[in-house]
Order: sequence, then C-alpha cells, then structure tokens
Amino acid sequence: MTNFDKEKEFKLWLEESKGMTSKAAGDAVSRLRRSLRLVPITTQKNLHEYLIQLDDSSLLNEIPQSSISSMKRAIVLYLEFTHPKTIR
Repeated sequence: MTNFDKEKEFKLWLEESKGMTSKAAGDAVSRLRRSLRLVPITTQKNLHEYLIQLDDSSLLNEIPQSSISSMKRAIVLYLEFTHPKTIR
C-alpha cells in the first residue's frame, strides 16, 4: 500500500463535489491507488511531469488502455482535490 492517507476524504469529495456515485468514487480511488503503486506522487512533481513518468513506466504495457485512461483521470481528480486552485 502507498502513503495515500486521504483516501476517505478523497472519496467523499468525489461524491459531494463531482457528483459521483459511491461505486464510481470507489473505482476512482482504486485507480489512483494502482497508479501510485507504479509511480508515487511527490510534492515537487506537477501533473504534467507525473503523467509523463507514468507513461514511461514499463509496467503500463501490462494494463489495458481503458484502465490507463481511468488512472490518469483519477490522478487529475486527486490533484484537483489536493490543490484546488492550481488544477482546472
């Protein structure tokens, strides 16, 4: 498991702020966890740098494209959740 310590708050935010169902929010949390196992987010990394590193990960070759898209969307949502004024 990663150091993803805001999981419950993130899921609640997805439901309340983004209008996601509990299942969809849970799926987004799961996709985020999966991406964090591949490439951890550091405080210095911006969204663009993170997505490039994720794309360069050789482990992505084993993941279906639809899952990769869902993972990237979850990352964008998480960064919007943690930095609401910088991600739009």
